[in-house]
Amino acid sequence: MPSKTSNYKCCATCNHWGGLRKLSKLHYKVEYGNDTDKGECVCGGWNGHQQKATDTCSKWVKWSILKQ
Repeated sequence: MPSKTSNYKCCATCNHWGGLRKLSKLHYKVEYGNDTDKGECVCGGWNGHQQKATDTCSKWVKWSILKQ
């Protein structure tokens, strides 16, 4: 299962991304199905559009439940 650390600025680690993901045990990483999984952007730079887990934008905000 792919994962990204909390400081990796992509949709999977963004507070605005609505795709399927889960936290690692220590809350420092986000785990998701695969790099092409998509989820809706809610109030971010791609608002209302389906974005891949690895996509990026300038409105990135770290997912609020991730630790530093």
